[in-house]
Amino acid sequence: MKVDKRRKVTSEVVKKMRELRSQGMTYQKIAKELNLSYLTVYKYLNVEKYPKVKLVPEAAAEAKEEAAPEKKPGFWSKLKSMLGA
Repeated sequence: MKVDKRRKVTSEVVKKMRELRSQGMTYQKIAKELNLSYLTVYKYLNVEKYPKVKLVPEAAAEAKEEAAPEKKPGFWSKLKSMLGA
């Protein structure tokens, strides 16, 4: 029987990831601080893009409760507003 040696990402770790990301840290820096792969951090912070990522039940509930962050206006919309178009 194989033993799964991978670390489990707990809800506390996911909370810490979200907190650090909201402070403007990159995925790479978050991964380094939490001793995880940056792809693991990216996947857990972008669950809607990766349906196979299984969150710990508490983290899954919190992810649903959190509203998607407001999108910032892109380059073209900024340019249009500056030109008055």
